[in-house]
Amino acid sequence: MEQAAPYVFAGQYRQMPSPPAGGFFKPDNIQIVDALPADVVKQVRAWDFGATENEGDFTVGVREALGADGFTYIVDVTRGQLGPDNVNKRLEQTAKIDGKKVSVRLPQDPGQAGKSQASSFVKLLAGYSVIAKPISGDKLTRAQPFAAQVNVGNVRMLKGEWNKD
Repeated sequence: MEQAAPYVFAGQYRQMPSPPAGGFFKPDNIQIVDALPADVVKQVRAWDFGATENEGDFTVGVREALGADGFTYIVDVTRGQLGPDNVNKRLEQTAKIDGKKVSVRLPQDPGQAGKSQASSFVKLLAGYSVIAKPISGDKLTRAQPFAAQVNVGNVRMLKGEWNKD
């Protein structure tokens, strides 16, 4: 458990809120590969939206693939500090580049505004496989399952220019 979830282990078992080595993810455990395996089971691009042009949180879209070998592959990451109009453009352009075989997963903030935004995005991406899911819990809690997979070496990353971000 300590290797898979060092943050949780340090907080729960050592009563120290961060592991001795620091950090939540162990990025050195991500092997960089030159190509995806031929037998990719499915692909998805998941989004997290910022809302302020040139400042604040980034809008990020991470494309992942699940291989028949059981590994998760990070295929591509697009990000930028975008305002609402440019978020829409980036979302639509990225879906066109990815193609219809890549599912799109969108966060749905609570309340009417979140439902309205999710509905607008689904309409914008008509013809693509789009799932908008309500978000719950903080980002740290939501990231723990993926961090555990990274930390035990079950995540690979496709080599590309975006790796430097």
